Amino acid sequence: MTEKIYTTKKLGMPMLLVIILGLIAATGMILVGFIGGVNAPLGALGILLWVILPICIGGLKVLKPQEALVLTLFGKYKGTLKGEGFYFVNPFCTAINPAQFTQLGQSGDIAGSGGLLGALSKSGSGKETTAEFDNLTIINADVLKVDLPALIAKEFDGMPVTVCANLPYYITTPILMALLESGLPFEYITIMIQSEVADRLCAKAGSKEYGAITAVLKYYGEAEKLFKVSAAMVWFSPIMMA
Repeated sequence: MTEKIYTTKKLGMPMLLVIILGLIAATGMILVGFIGGVNAPLGALGILLWVILPICIGGLKVLKPQEALVLTLFGKYKGTLKGEGFYFVNPFCTAINPAQFTQLGQSGDIAGSGGLLGALSKSGSGKETTAEFDNLTIINADVLKVDLPALIAKEFDGMPVTVCANLPYYITTPILMALLESGLPFEYITIMIQSEVADRLCAKAGSKEYGAITAVLKYYGEAEKLFKVSAAMVWFSPIMMA
């Protein structure tokens, strides 16, 4: 399935004002129409507005930096909201944050002792599944908080270092910036990221995809797209290509 980016304008604030003013007006209609005994149809219209406008509140969506929302309507994928801001969408759409239930609020994080960490650490019999590999060390920590220079000096002293990772959309830029600005002698940084993000990282100067992160990558080295990974090649099929 191809990802569809919602191109809707950030109409959250104007719509919020419309809802507030509409509810105030509806309250006046009810007071004048029924309590004042002036115009019953006007009061009925006020009641109708009080039913409709609160439903519209469900269409207000706030996105934080590096966050996205997947929108579905009656079980069908409708599109994805990206970019921080205050949006208004179809109030009947269900909005899902793919990173909502992860430990750090980011897609792909390992929460608790389950998930990938649990699978690598213990087998069904309770034995460590990776104990036989003396060249493998699992560090369950936030890469943005780890002391990378100290870690690399300890584990790879005098050895060439290469980074290989599957990065969630939400923290791709912070992690890349942390790696590049660390000054560590990485030979290569090979990552799997969302296709649209890869286009931005490898964009040519002057193109619409070119941005600050593109310029930073050009300063530190060369970015190259190797190949695409379709959703069909992933066990948990995403709604976008990487």
